[in-house]
Amino acid sequence: MTKIFAVGLLVLVSASPQANLPTSEKVAGAAAEELLGRAPEKAAMLQLAGPDTDYLAFSGCATAECGNSYGIWLYVRSGPAYQKVWSNRLAGHLGALRFDILKGDTLPSLLFERLEGGSAAATTELSLYSVQLKRLFSIEIDEDWSTTPTPEMRERDAGAPNPRIRAVLKSWASELGLTKKVVQPPDLSDPRRMEQAWVTDNGHRKSGVIKLRFYDDLPPSYNAANFGYRPRLLTSDEITDGPFIWRAFFKAGVVGNDARTHRYFMVYLPADRYDWIRKLSVRGQWLYMSDDCFSPRSYTEDRYQIRDEDCTWSLRYNKGSHVLEIGSFDQYFRQIAESPRSPGSRRPGVARKEQFSDLDYVRSWVRREPRSATAHLVLGGMLLNSDRAHLDEAIAELRLAALLDPEMADAHMTLAAALMRKGEKQEALKEAEIGHDLWLRGR
Repeated sequence: MTKIFAVGLLVLVSASPQANLPTSEKVAGAAAEELLGRAPEKAAMLQLAGPDTDYLAFSGCATAECGNSYGIWLYVRSGPAYQKVWSNRLAGHLGALRFDILKGDTLPSLLFERLEGGSAAATTELSLYSVQLKRLFSIEIDEDWSTTPTPEMRERDAGAPNPRIRAVLKSWASELGLTKKVVQPPDLSDPRRMEQAWVTDNGHRKSGVIKLRFYDDLPPSYNAANFGYRPRLLTSDEITDGPFIWRAFFKAGVVGNDARTHRYFMVYLPADRYDWIRKLSVRGQWLYMSDDCFSPRSYTEDRYQIRDEDCTWSLRYNKGSHVLEIGSFDQYFRQIAESPRSPGSRRPGVARKEQFSDLDYVRSWVRREPRSATAHLVLGGMLLNSDRAHLDEAIAELRLAALLDPEMADAHMTLAAALMRKGEKQEALKEAEIGHDLWLRGR
């Protein structure tokens, strides 16, 4: 009986010249680049002794714009040409990528680690594609940064569970330290516990004197580079105020940085992640914060270029007394409209602005611009938040918005909320995944 020997090669490949790489790595990178049409992000090759058979896996972007074309591919070569065995779209950032031949198998398995997360939480997904079984198996480990992380693990695989492969993935998770419970109590002086320290010291208050803690660095979860994202994707707003830099983070808190001491401190953390601060502004000793902004420009241009007058201002922090105040502070930014305001919503992508608070006006906007994805999105969002009788109409408008502009993250995310409310959980999760991916990558 012929023995099969496997050698797994993990190769990190970039667009830079590869003249100094070992021959085996050059082969893997060159083969992946030829198949992908551009330099891959990562590649791994498995060369089997005996028959002339090579397995090649790589990740990267199939198009220059990337977006939804970011994925992972697996090819096999038996003879002169490679044949595709399997591929899958990816969201997030790819970590480890390697081959292995499991005990009892004659064909290899591809193992890869996917990291996805940000300022609110993080998910590590460990996956195994079995060439022998032609199936993908995955486990996910989730962590929430505002609480002591006791990782929650769940399995994701189609078909009947496979105890052997489950054991392989759980063993890998254990090797990476992902299943270890954090020692209680947590060290609140650690930047990783900045959010938990805020909740411990201040609860979820919006008024009164707050306790500040100072740190030498931001939490790792606030650093977009840790997840392979562009920096702005985790920052909803950033302003400079003398020696201070104030940053509001997506689905997270508001943090100040004092350039004189190089220390970081949190001044606000929303109780609900969807109430994250969208806009910051300084007036004298007060840092004003808004979690309610809308402008049609935010859907069609850079979503961060929102003006002060596009927002409703209801929270402020005093830099001297460390007092948080909740109230109506619009008078400092624009004249308050005399007409009554719509209650609106905190959901992403759902507007609350005077000129769009009238349902009849938005319906007329849709009639004037029937091909406008933004118009259908705003109408769908308003219908979703009016009453349950309009739920089906809201879903229809949101479906049309996503159809007219498939790259509009807000349309998919708001549609997911509507579908979840109707009880269509599977389709809602699908739309949420699409919207989340688009949001992270930006348009």
